[in-house]
Amino acid sequence: MQAYFTFNGNCREAMTFYKKCLGGKLTLQTVTRVKENETIHPLVKNVVAHACLKTKFFVLQGTDLMEEQPLQKGNNVSLILECGSKAEMKKYFTKLSHNGKRNLEPMVTDHGVLLAGLTDQFGMQWLLNFRESN
Repeated sequence: MQAYFTFNGNCREAMTFYKKCLGGKLTLQTVTRVKENETIHPLVKNVVAHACLKTKFFVLQGTDLMEEQPLQKGNNVSLILECGSKAEMKKYFTKLSHNGKRNLEPMVTDHGVLLAGLTDQFGMQWLLNFRESN
């Protein structure tokens, strides 16, 4: 399991700070890189779509908020659950979202990862991932 942080426009600053404090290798992907074939509004072209800080012992990931709902305590941290198969992901998604809210139905990302998101009945945010081996 890993942590996934959501920032309010300062993901680059925060993740750079964590790298200085904790070490590791930091990669940042901006919205411009994600949507390079589309016209991007100048205000969002440097928004961090995905950040990943990897160390020998842990991985921290993050993004800048790009949703309609405001950033608030409770929706700024998600747990990432790496699944071993599509069936496992579907099972966990169904069980964890029971009496909760499905925020993102399973979808394939630009990186070929099957991704789903939910808020469980206790208000905890979850991201479920499945990546097929090549």
